[in-house]
Amino acid sequence: RLEIIKIKLAEVPHRVTQDQAEMIAANTDSWSGADLNALINQAKFKAVDREAHKLKFSDIKKAYKDIEANRE
Repeated sequence: RLEIIKIKLAEVPHRVTQDQAEMIAANTDSWSGADLNALINQAKFKAVDREAHKLKFSDIKKAYKDIEANRE
């Protein structure tokens, strides 16, 4: 999962650290590659909503909460 997250993050300017990427991977243990792709894509929308030029960890956390709410 970490490698998928790193690949997806490489496609967009971001301020996500290695430790934060590892935290995302640890919290998405049962997620598929498609789920991780959706997470990063949703996070991109969060960054656009705040008119940012770089994706932040907080964007991913918000996207994670949205996706988790829809998975239940």
